[in-house]
Amino acid sequence: MFLCLKSYLPKAWRTRNTTYPLSSQSQVVSACETKRTSEQKHNYQGSFGCQAIVDNNKDRSASGCSLEKSTEAFRSLARWLGSSDEDAAFWWHTTGRLLGLLLSEASYDLHSQYQALLLYNRYIVTSLGPRPADKGLHKIWKSYMTDDHSPIEFSWNWSDSTKAPRIRCTMEAIPSDVDSIDHFNQGAVIQLAHRLRVTLPYSDWQLFDYFTNAFRLRPDSTSEAAVQAESRGYRSSMFLGFEFERSQVAVKAYFAPAVETGDSQWSAIVRSVKTLERGPIEFPALFELDNFLASSPEGRQVNVEGLAIDCVPLSQSRLKVYARSSLTSFDSVRTYMTIGGKLSYSETVWRQLHDLWCLLLGLDEADPMEEDLPFNDHMTAGMMYNYDIKAGNALPEPKLYINIRHYGRNDLDILQGLTAFMEKHGRADFTSNYRRAVDGFCTYRSLDRECGVQTYISCAVQNETLSLTSYLSPQVYHRSGFQS
Repeated sequence: MFLCLKSYLPKAWRTRNTTYPLSSQSQVVSACETKRTSEQKHNYQGSFGCQAIVDNNKDRSASGCSLEKSTEAFRSLARWLGSSDEDAAFWWHTTGRLLGLLLSEASYDLHSQYQALLLYNRYIVTSLGPRPADKGLHKIWKSYMTDDHSPIEFSWNWSDSTKAPRIRCTMEAIPSDVDSIDHFNQGAVIQLAHRLRVTLPYSDWQLFDYFTNAFRLRPDSTSEAAVQAESRGYRSSMFLGFEFERSQVAVKAYFAPAVETGDSQWSAIVRSVKTLERGPIEFPALFELDNFLASSPEGRQVNVEGLAIDCVPLSQSRLKVYARSSLTSFDSVRTYMTIGGKLSYSETVWRQLHDLWCLLLGLDEADPMEEDLPFNDHMTAGMMYNYDIKAGNALPEPKLYINIRHYGRNDLDILQGLTAFMEKHGRADFTSNYRRAVDGFCTYRSLDRECGVQTYISCAVQNETLSLTSYLSPQVYHRSGFQS
């Protein structure tokens, strides 16, 4: 689908402007590799004045476009997927390598790695906006995706002890000309979604279109809402997520609705879902959550930040409400995970969760559970929760996001704590792979220097055990010295 290397394609594929299905991509790469000679090279002139040259014998690189620890699949594609767009080339060599590393360490077969990397190269890196500029002279859109405004975050879903991990990424599409961005950067995300409809025909965009329109502000209130959004620290309002399954790519959409003065994001979400309900499709769990947030002391400490959907037919989709609480004690975790006592879990589950909590945050198991963690006034401090709302279900299904970015000691301690938990609970099969992946993300500093590469560990309860996902930031602006 994504290669224009016509001299290396089978004859039947050389028609001008032809696109290729995902199932054909590994064949494309294989054909290219067959034709490649030992003298051929790919040259990439990246930002910061660095150049990475890849040939049969070695990888040489500098600064932000390092090809260290890249994988076979990424190196094969990097030889051929050049770009005249310096921004896209930068994002490909900086973050495409990281995706390739995650896919390889999560034991994706080569075909699945090529499939994911080709889609990433064609659609995602071309939508990440301008690269950091030389000597710090740059203008960036302050994406809410990560703390340093890097517009993409990756995740490693641990599944269970019998399955290999699954890799995902979430990103905010950004125009290359930052001055052309609309107030809430909706146009670039909508444009990318439009392109993906053709490429991923098994995705369903009905809900995406519905919420895009439902959260659209009146033209006369947009400027005022932008000022209000700026005061809270960000104007990002839409994101897209990609789950790289072995056979296809699943898409999710995230909305952080912009609101008028006197309104709230949660009120906007509730109104939109009420309008959405029709026929047999109802979401009673949403209104149970609304009651908890409005009537309990803990609920009133919550700021609802957004809503996520799966891009599948409405009858199969879930609504995911993201909420951040300023309360950080383990007792508050119990309250939010049980929705004020309406859900219950076994003591086995609570022991596992408390064990993970202490190991990740460097706490003693004997520390008082009612005490909050040390105060942090960062915009993304506090604990995050995701309430999964399925049509017809009476109650939401909660997920905790342990905020290791702000409350862990450093990336090495977090990594060691997670590894200890996995080993203790018989889930250590991929911990060495994960360690190599984290090392690959953090080639620019030692892991024990600070937190930041690992941002959250999410925990949901499934069959008397914890379903875990690790979230990883490329920290592109942070490591480049361009953090705003």
